[in-house]
Amino acid sequence: MAFHSSAHPLRKDHYRPWAWVRLVLWASLALWATLGAAQVQPPAINARFEPGCDGLRLFLSTSVNAVQYNWTLSDGSTSLNPAPLLEVPYAGTLTVTLTTVDDLGATATFTSEYPAREQVQLDADSIPNVITPNDDGYNDTFTPAGIAQLGACAELRIFDRYGNQVFLGQGNNLTWDGRTMAGEACIPAVYFYSLTVYGQEFNGHLTLFR
Repeated sequence: MAFHSSAHPLRKDHYRPWAWVRLVLWASLALWATLGAAQVQPPAINARFEPGCDGLRLFLSTSVNAVQYNWTLSDGSTSLNPAPLLEVPYAGTLTVTLTTVDDLGATATFTSEYPAREQVQLDADSIPNVITPNDDGYNDTFTPAGIAQLGACAELRIFDRYGNQVFLGQGNNLTWDGRTMAGEACIPAVYFYSLTVYGQEFNGHLTLFR
């Protein structure tokens, strides 16, 4: 006697768990790749600030390829240069707007906001008192924090213990590397500095180790 099961046999396409797993994994990887690509996109506006005597030097650039560039700043400054250098004031939040036109005539507008920056404020505690010019990456030079780009409004003089001037830094040369102006290495000893910034004068001493 033949027996027949009442259960219907499973069709091969009814149960394919790995097919669904592969589909989910593929969708997840596609989403991850899309989000990852979006995250690594460079910013449309790049801004670098350097302190100056009367204001900030602002270096602007963009990653957007275009045929026309129009920069507008909240302080009233404008430029049509793709990478302009502008002078902006210290005080106040600065808004930078860039409008571009591509080779098809399509326009795009980008805006970035930057917080107010203050003039360099120095006190005796902010000036280092040790220099170890041994090229180990630590205290190799003597530079009071934040003044390296102050140009004409700062001056740095270094003297030995006998009062002989061994270094004079003016303009954008306000970093002492432990050498005389003739390029000779100074001996380990105590030296004295005179620093003038924005008309303020700071005097003190530092120790050179080798």
